[in-house]
Parts: sequence; C-alpha cells; structure tokens
Amino acid sequence: MSLGVLEEINEKRLQEELELIGRTLEKPMGRALEQDRHGTLENALASAFNFGRVYGAYLYNADGELLASAGATQPDSQASPAMLEKANREGEAGGEYGYLGGREVYSFFIPLTNSTQQMNGLLQITRRKSEIEAYTQDLRLYGAAGLGALTLVLITITFLGYQRAIAAPLSRLTASMRQVAGGDLDHRTQPTGPREVEQLARTFNAMLERMQQDREEIQERRRSQERLQQELHQAEKMASIGRLSAGVAHELGTPLSVVDGSAQRLLRRSELSAETHGELWRIREQAQRMTQIVEQLLAFGSHPEGSPRPVLVGRLSRAVARNAREALETAGTELQLELPEANLYVHLDPFRGEQMLSHLVNNAIQAAPGGTVRIAWEALANGRVRLTVADSGAGVPADLAPHVFEPFFTTKPPGQGSGLGLAMVHGVVEEHAGRIEIGTSELGGAAFHVELPRAEGTGAEEGSTA
Repeated sequence: MSLGVLEEINEKRLQEELELIGRTLEKPMGRALEQDRHGTLENALASAFNFGRVYGAYLYNADGELLASAGATQPDSQASPAMLEKANREGEAGGEYGYLGGREVYSFFIPLTNSTQQMNGLLQITRRKSEIEAYTQDLRLYGAAGLGALTLVLITITFLGYQRAIAAPLSRLTASMRQVAGGDLDHRTQPTGPREVEQLARTFNAMLERMQQDREEIQERRRSQERLQQELHQAEKMASIGRLSAGVAHELGTPLSVVDGSAQRLLRRSELSAETHGELWRIREQAQRMTQIVEQLLAFGSHPEGSPRPVLVGRLSRAVARNAREALETAGTELQLELPEANLYVHLDPFRGEQMLSHLVNNAIQAAPGGTVRIAWEALANGRVRLTVADSGAGVPADLAPHVFEPFFTTKPPGQGSGLGLAMVHGVVEEHAGRIEIGTSELGGAAFHVELPRAEGTGAEEGSTA
C-alpha cells in the first residue's frame, strides 16, 4: 500500500470522527430545537468538545440563521448556502472545506428534523484543516520512518543472506583456488551454498581430480620412459660387452690350449725334478681356470636362443644338487631343498636353466662355507613361480646390491671370481621373461629371488620324476 493511499485513509478517518460526533448530537439537538430549549442546545454544543479534536460547533435554523455556537471562532451568521440547499433538497449530511474566521477548516453538516421528519435546523461541526494536515504530516513521517526501518531490515536480511548463501561459499572457493595456486594440489573445496555455487565447486574439484590423474599419467609415462631408456642402455651395454667377451674368448682360446698342451707334454718326461713337476701342474691349473673363464665369456656373449619347455622344478633342483655335491663337501656347506608337494613346472630351457641355478648355488656355497644354502620353490597367484636361493653368509651390502648383476663386477678377492656368473644368470632370467631381485635371507645372508613363467607339465614327465 502506498503512502498516498495511507494519507487519504487518515484524512477520511478524521472526517468520519466529526461525522460520528455530529451523529451523536443529532437526535438530542433535534428534540431540543423542536421544543425550543435554548439552554439544552448550548449545553449540547459545548458537549461536542468532550470528544476532542473539534474546532467549533454551530446550530442554524431551517432558514440558515445562527441560533447557537461553541468554539474559539465566531462563525458567520448565515450557514453556507450550498450546504443549506443540499440539506433542504436531499436531507443528507455532508462535509466540505471552507473558511471560518479567516481559518481554513473542514465542516460537517447534519440536517436536524422534527417529529414529522421536517428539517428544522442544521448542525455544523468543524475541524481546522491545518490540524488534519498535521496528522497527515505525522503519518507521512511515521510512514517514512517505518518504510526506512523496513528497508533497513530488508537490506540487512539481504546482506546477511548474501553473505551466508553466496559470499561465504564464494570466499571459500576463492581461498581454495589460492591454496591450489600455492602448490597444495591435493586440496579439495567443500561444495556448499546455492546450487550454482555448489556446482561450480564440484566442477572445480573435478578439474583438480582430472589434473591429478593427468599428472600421475605423465609421471608414470616419464618413469616408464626412464625405465625403457635404462633398459635400452643396459641392453646396448650388455650387447657391447657380449661382443667384446666373445672376441676375447676366441682370441684366448687357442693360446690357452697351446699352453695347456705344452705343459701336459712336459709332464710326461721322467727326468723332471719334483719342483719342475709342481710348477708345470700349477701352469695347467691356471690354464684350465682361464679356459673356464673363456667358456663363461663365450656363454655370456653368445646368448643362445634355447628351447624353452615345461621343466619340473624338482628334477632341475636335484640335478643341480648332484653337480654341486663336491663343492658342498669341500666347503662343508649343507644344502636344503624345499620343493612343493605337487609337481610344479616352469617354462624354461633346461640347459640354460641348469646354468642359471648352478651359478646361484655355487655363489651361495662360496659365500657360506661351513654354513647353509637353501633352494626353495613356490607357486604364485599371478601364474608365475618363484625360486629363492638363500645362504647364511655375510650378505650383500646395500650399496653394492644394484651392481651385482653387472658384467665383471665381483666382491670376491682377485683371482677367485670373473664377475660373469650373476651377469649370465640375469641374462638367462630375462631371456625367459622373468625377473630377479636380491634381498636378505632368513638364514642371515643373501637371498636371490627369481620369478619365472609357470608351465603345465605332461603326464609322462610327471611319471618320471619319482
């Protein structure tokens, strides 16, 4: 509702108050006028001021002549011709603005009737227009104050609602963006607030998740690329060493055969002294040792293709144990075999597999003289088989472990190892799509773990392994 409408309602209410006062005095004054009781008329007019807000009260006869009055201003001796005419013609009450004693007032006229319903007088009740305007002005001030208060309340509610529903979620989202921009890429914002802001927060989190996935994919690709580069570098290195080893082996093979043959022929002479005989035997021993190294070089450099097929791990282990019997007795070392109860097969070239396991066992025997060496096999859930060769020796220092599979690397004293055994083992494992790792054994020394593809055996092989 507008302020102007309120002002009109207030003005009409003040006018109706005058009408109510006039209606209260209408009948008593009509009877007093009919009975010509002037004292009663004066008292009745004076009683109009008991209601308050009345400026003047006046009584006219049927001809419009003033009969009695009450109030601060003396009215004209004659009633308003227009109002008098309307009252005589229509017999209805009414109001109008006009002047009285030089003041602008609002007057309400009520025709007075006698017992025969004939108009015998006219009652006029007045109120100053300035008073009505003052009330209207107060209403305007109160309305403006109320409107201002309501506006302030609405602004406060709107501001608080904005702060709580929009500004606060946006501030949290902005703070989250700053936190992410500062390097905290794992941070996620809390989706709160209106639907649009909440959707924006969820989209922001989804973007961060996607960025995280992209970073992980990039890092994985980088790691994969680094592994491939390392493997390529290692393959190139091994190929170069293999070619060099094969060349050296071929070049040394013939001279070593000549040396060993010459020493063998000299040993057949009977006139040799004991000292000379001993020296010739040492020459033959060293020549044979160098021949073994040449054979290792040839094996390392040739990389034969082989013929992988199902190999029973129990048969392979027992064959290697028989071959190592002399070395075990010489070193005073115990060999333990831990084989699965069921027949277990690996996809392996038998000859290369025996070479690989023999080198691991011989290394373990040399590392644990007078101790224990263990060969253990187990089937894994991923379709592969794990071989563990462990010993009770001193183990491999952590700083040397990354280098044990490199060609010509050895921790043995000079003259006791060529450094090609474990390199050859590594090559055999890779040829058969396997992997090898070095760790610590429960026996206290080193443990070599080899994973190879599992194979399905045949009935004939199973029957021959008893």
